Amino acid sequence: MQTLSAGFWGWQWAFAVLGIGAQAAAAMPVITALTLCMERHGQSALRIQGAYALTRLNIWLACLGPLLVTGDALLLLSGSGGTGALWAASLTNPAFLPYTTSVASWLAGIFCLLLYARKHSIPPLPQRTAQCGKARTDDALRHAQPGLRQSLVFVCLAALCFFAARALPYWPFASLPQGMDFSRAATAVLSGAAHNFFAALSPAGAIALLALPVVRSLLPHTPSAGANEQTAARWCALWALAGYVPRCLDRWGVLLGFALRDGALPDWLALQALAQTFLTLAIACWGILFGMRAPRRLYWLNGLALGLLAARESLPFLARLF
Repeated sequence: MQTLSAGFWGWQWAFAVLGIGAQAAAAMPVITALTLCMERHGQSALRIQGAYALTRLNIWLACLGPLLVTGDALLLLSGSGGTGALWAASLTNPAFLPYTTSVASWLAGIFCLLLYARKHSIPPLPQRTAQCGKARTDDALRHAQPGLRQSLVFVCLAALCFFAARALPYWPFASLPQGMDFSRAATAVLSGAAHNFFAALSPAGAIALLALPVVRSLLPHTPSAGANEQTAARWCALWALAGYVPRCLDRWGVLLGFALRDGALPDWLALQALAQTFLTLAIACWGILFGMRAPRRLYWLNGLALGLLAARESLPFLARLF
């Protein structure tokens, strides 16, 4: 029995850390859509290549979503000690619909991203030898991608599917709570899901920034390659910075409110304060990267920030060891 409990504990710890990748996958289509919408003069090539690279990364990350949801469901069923027949019956039980509908939404979002990647794959960026040819190259790329704006449909559909995948696990399919009607339940679930979805922009931007050196190595060396990389790095750092700021401020307000109250402090306050400290330090790392004109020299700060996020997710499990 102790071995089984240790197994559950270990799997839950692994799922908590891998959940950072699933969060990033859910919000990354939003960054991709905003990248496609950029109309800055002279940035068409960067916009097209960046959106395509984000989509390819997003497809791989999104595979974590259904895997983690399925893993959670299997852990739940394994804990009940049921037989195979009971497991099969549970799949059609209304109480189990949060898992099945979430997996279906993840798979639908991945399908939309695959459609976009297949329809809008592009060749490597052309070589640019002179500044006067820059605008001509960008115009050629615009005309070479007549369906670029239509590709927003696939990306936005993927974002909608991933949002649903994050919201459906909290919907009471079995029955609404006593005294709560449908509209109030929908408002509560959607508002919480929207807050979590916006926060997921931080790991999405951080993982995109982490993959940027790999994408850079696959592109041809052009005179504008260095400047394009710095622009892309600051763009990713912007979203990594923005996503967690509202949540961080809200949580610090709650913690300070508890700390200033009269009486004994709750036992969980110290652990939550440490978790928020990790989150604040991660935000500071992304803020430094966004504020720099050449963040390439300090990419290690992004790795440090992701490590702080992983440590933050691990704190509840590490606390059980001591």
